Amino acid sequence: MKNISTIPQISNSAIIEQILKETDQFEISPLDLKKIDEFLKVTSHDFDFNKFDGIGKVGEQLEIRGILDIKESSIFLDENETIPTRKRFSHAHEIGHYLIPGHHEYFYQCTKSDMDHSTLNSLEKEANLFASELLFKGSLFNKALGEFEQITFNTVGEIAQTFNASFVASLRKVVTETEKAATMIVISEHNGHGSISYTISSSSMREKYFSDISNIPSLEQIIVRSRKASRQDPHRVKFRTILATGEKIILNCQFYYNGFQHVGLVCPDDRS
Repeated sequence: MKNISTIPQISNSAIIEQILKETDQFEISPLDLKKIDEFLKVTSHDFDFNKFDGIGKVGEQLEIRGILDIKESSIFLDENETIPTRKRFSHAHEIGHYLIPGHHEYFYQCTKSDMDHSTLNSLEKEANLFASELLFKGSLFNKALGEFEQITFNTVGEIAQTFNASFVASLRKVVTETEKAATMIVISEHNGHGSISYTISSSSMREKYFSDISNIPSLEQIIVRSRKASRQDPHRVKFRTILATGEKIILNCQFYYNGFQHVGLVCPDDRS
């Protein structure tokens, strides 16, 4: 199985399905990364990346999140990481480098920017996608998602708890995979002024309504109210928009602030 990554015709999805079966994890529950380490004969270690020698503190400069040393069959993770779900993603990311066909380097040093969804590094992007599919257990994710009639923050919260993943990662996965119309929107804030960082729309949203959202009415007001909201009790707002076809629709929006950015979910009102 360790040589599965040398067979280029095998897809990442097939690799993940096989890994789940081989480690007896083909059920809807949080992924046990230790079982995968044991199966692959890889050892994971906590490490203080700030102790690297060099000019300044390299760990702080590069914000290293994970290292894979294939020759030593070792994964190193940031022992100073305080968010468990982020550490799980870093772990799965390095497993991705280990297994993805075409990732032939013997040593990977992955930073915060490498693990960002918007990274331009093709290998890191592939490892990010692999990590997401692995943590959400491949085809089992769609089975879990299919149990929900609506896409709301509550839906995403339950998905996050089911797979032991972050809320933002779960929202991104839900919007990417759902057959329903939905858009994830992330707003950054600087000195009290907000701007849309990025949006991700489901295929249904793109086909029936629009690809992305470039403008939101009363954005400054949304930021103020979002700061006082939570995932469990988000700021809710509706606004009307006109599609390219001339059709008028109402959009239901939910927002909250996670301490770093304002996160929103936008879905068409079923009555519009």
